[in-house]
Amino acid sequence: MAVSTTTGTNWGAWLNLEGQIFSEPAPTLHADDRIQVFVRGGSDSLWSRGQDRSRAWAAWIGHAGASIVGVPSAIRGKDGKIRVFFLTTGGDIAFIAQTAINTATYTAPVTIVTVTRRRC
Repeated sequence: MAVSTTTGTNWGAWLNLEGQIFSEPAPTLHADDRIQVFVRGGSDSLWSRGQDRSRAWAAWIGHAGASIVGVPSAIRGKDGKIRVFFLTTGGDIAFIAQTAINTATYTAPVTIVTVTRRRC
């Protein structure tokens, strides 16, 4: 992605979000425009880190039960809640969702597509 050359654009200093990250980040915005980023971390677990209300970065949050492969995909729905879709280590498609708008709490993973495994 090209860097903005719009007159008046001022970029801040680079910030290292730290942690062990094993996938590309999947950022999205809360309903109040704070950033939340999701990644595959160590042990193939889903992790997120976001801005708190002061716009400082809060600590990493591990999402229990969300074992993933590949890159998560995060979106904000029409209801204002963030949902994160991912491929599980078992090959199923699952998601987690915010329990309320602009919170850092999410549901347990919900499988929406179960992959049938064949024996050869």
